[in-house]
Amino acid sequence: MKIKNTIKMFISLGLLPTFIVSASCNEVKEIPKEKETNEKPVEIVSEPSKDLEPDKGLNGSTNTGGKQSEVPSETPSQKPGNDDKETSGQLNSEPTNEEKPNTNGQSNSNQTKEVDFTSLEPLELNPTSYIKFYNQKHSDAAWIELKKNFNSLISELNISQEIKNEFNLELVEINEVSTNKVEGVINNIKIKFTKDNQSVIKVFSLNGFAKYNDTKVNHKNNFLTQNELNESLTNLFPSLVARMMLYSEKPNEYLSNTSQNNFIINFEALMNRNNDLFTSKSPNFNSALKETFFSKNPEFETKYVYKIVAAKYNDLTGTLGLEVFISDSDENPSDEPGINKQFIFSGFRRINKEKPNDNVLSFFMTPSNLKELLKKNTSIKNKIIELKNNNELPINLNSHLSELSLKLLESNLYSNLLISIIDNKGSYNLRHSDLRVPSLVGLTQEFGLYPFYTRYKKDDIIKNLNVSIKYDNNRNQKMIEASFNVRLSIAIQESYNNLVDNFITEEYIEIPVIVQTPLDTFEQ
Repeated sequence: MKIKNTIKMFISLGLLPTFIVSASCNEVKEIPKEKETNEKPVEIVSEPSKDLEPDKGLNGSTNTGGKQSEVPSETPSQKPGNDDKETSGQLNSEPTNEEKPNTNGQSNSNQTKEVDFTSLEPLELNPTSYIKFYNQKHSDAAWIELKKNFNSLISELNISQEIKNEFNLELVEINEVSTNKVEGVINNIKIKFTKDNQSVIKVFSLNGFAKYNDTKVNHKNNFLTQNELNESLTNLFPSLVARMMLYSEKPNEYLSNTSQNNFIINFEALMNRNNDLFTSKSPNFNSALKETFFSKNPEFETKYVYKIVAAKYNDLTGTLGLEVFISDSDENPSDEPGINKQFIFSGFRRINKEKPNDNVLSFFMTPSNLKELLKKNTSIKNKIIELKNNNELPINLNSHLSELSLKLLESNLYSNLLISIIDNKGSYNLRHSDLRVPSLVGLTQEFGLYPFYTRYKKDDIIKNLNVSIKYDNNRNQKMIEASFNVRLSIAIQESYNNLVDNFITEEYIEIPVIVQTPLDTFEQ
């Protein structure tokens, strides 16, 4: 009865429809639990209308949401089969499932299904090239072109348009591809097929390219003829010429081996006939110097180019070996492979071990400079003053000096030794009279290039140092004398090398040096 009265009250207030809806909602909320457990929310949300076909994405994958995916229009360079432009090595670059928004509120793990790759099983993994542009070339030349054009590569591998529509395609592990010119095949081409963030890799071998015949004449062998060299070159030491020629070809490769201190003779200082170091008779060190060594066959002059890639030398025998690489010019590519050829040139300047003073380079020191060095060395100075009045001459001061004092003197001699260049053949010419040994160290590890390649090692260059007090009959006075040898390694490189690094041999030349200064200048 109370319920009826209440209904009447709501009718009078115009609220009965609202009440009826609420009652209806109360009935919906009372869904039996059994029915609730059997329902699957994913299926209810994602199931498309039976009257409509699902929208297809760029890869042919189905869009299960109620809204069609927005995919950028396919540009001409992305279309399969468009060979006019180079591609990036990937087709159908649709975002992966991880990148797509989750429109149905469910987790990605619930949506992931195992991809069916059975459509790839019929693929021929050893197809034959059918495009003449490629199969008329050797496999290595063809691969250079194919890896630049992914669409052409996919066509050559006979991968159908249906597969291209179904999967993302990508060339992977490109560095593992190998070519066999003799068999005319490109091996180990790996294509990755991806769909719904799952992928497989298929490995192809592409056959049918022109086979390389070893008996075929390579005209590059007849491109260069060795020239007779003139004295402007042969008056120089071969070790200097070899290193300057390689530096001229690729200067940046030798920067790490170049000393950058001021007032030194390095690669840069020797370029373009430095008049402070050479006479006008000497050659110009630049990239054109190689033209002096070779003549080109006019028949192939526009077809081929060459560069110096390695050298060897022997300053004892005066020989120079050059290795050149001959290749096609950019304007005239061919199927002929590039070749390396080696040439030996003789008649260069040689180191004379028997006459050490006849090797262009010599060293000296002024008497005043020697006096300063001896006075700075306190132990030597005191010993000289102590023995100054001893008339039992000559006196060998070495026996009165410590090893440490002599080592210190050797180091100071190295830093203060002056350089002299005397060339009776008129190619080398040193205009500066005050250059010291450290100025010759133009390379790292205490190596130098001028006048020949050698090492000026500070703690190993002064040999057989002897300090003594002698009587000089010509001057009629007592003298302090320092005599020693400057030991330098002789440049011998027996195998072809790019000469970026430094090399030392066990052959040496020892150049004698004698310096005197008056004893009476040493006082208490």
